[in-house]
Amino acid sequence: MPKPWTIKALDTGSSVIDRSVITYLVGCGEPVKIPRVMFVLEGATTVVVDTSVPPGAAAAEFIGEQFERSTEQEPRNALSLAGVDPGDVELVVLTHLHWDHAGNCDLFPEARVLVQEAELRYALAPGRFFRRSFLSPLSGWGQPPYLLPNLDVVRAEQELLPGLHVVPVPGHTPGSQAVLVDTAEGRYCIAGDAVMSYDNLDRDVPGGFHLQVDDSMDSMDLLRRRADHVLPSHDYRLFPTGGVSVFPAPGTPAPGTPAPGTPAPGTPAPGTPAPGTPAPGTPVPGTPVPGTPAPGTPVPGTPVPGTPVPGTPVPGTPAPGTPAPGTPAAGRRSSPSSSTSERRSA
Repeated sequence: MPKPWTIKALDTGSSVIDRSVITYLVGCGEPVKIPRVMFVLEGATTVVVDTSVPPGAAAAEFIGEQFERSTEQEPRNALSLAGVDPGDVELVVLTHLHWDHAGNCDLFPEARVLVQEAELRYALAPGRFFRRSFLSPLSGWGQPPYLLPNLDVVRAEQELLPGLHVVPVPGHTPGSQAVLVDTAEGRYCIAGDAVMSYDNLDRDVPGGFHLQVDDSMDSMDLLRRRADHVLPSHDYRLFPTGGVSVFPAPGTPAPGTPAPGTPAPGTPAPGTPAPGTPAPGTPVPGTPVPGTPAPGTPVPGTPVPGTPVPGTPVPGTPAPGTPAPGTPAAGRRSSPSSSTSERRSA
């Protein structure tokens, strides 16, 4: 079984922008501070997902977006703070080719850099509105920072390594892709700008900067189905304790692991009688209930077998009113022979 992946999120700078750029038509006029994030995956090898804003302020000025970065947030320094040597990175995955996601690929000259083919085709000659976002030559930028000898393309969904997949999530850009990562706590998704903030999922509202809004909604639905946990690209809730966050959090049990002290399945709770044990106070089968006479003991008032019921005559005893043998019945006349004898004696 392959080693589960661990994900590190690195804060590599921040911008203050209008909230409606993050949540489409929601929060217009409300400023919000967002992070520019790089992700590092550690498992069978070391993988980087997205490479943040190019060094210096030139790209942000060119785009016209506020951006700031401390010395610790410089990508090389942020990697060092997370214990990552750029020379150990074997694979870089770009979720898309916007200026704030594909700006430092030159930090990883030994790595294979992967992007969806549909994304690269569009980024080199985008529509006029999006040219600056891609640092396209058509915008007057010069050479985009991702056009390097180690750049390669993928097509559609692919398994890059065991437990590591890319899946297309168009909408924000034509060739956006998300990265599905199998960890000890289930499947995580690094969504790129398919999900900019947890608010996109909670409110069911796509990001405010997109090429196709219907595709954006479909891509969010796809990620809900495919992942247990979604990591957005521009939400400071990723960093509750500082500039480096780890997913799953250290000490998090694997799915299905019982909490400490939890009995094994099938183990009765303390004080629970074993199966087949009668509850307290339940008589053992065959034991008479208290007060019940022993078998064969007559119920009080019940005559002993053979004892006549009161009022029943003893066998051979004449019923009341029955004359003794030889006693004429009352009103009975004498026989004719007796009358003749009497007349003769007179």
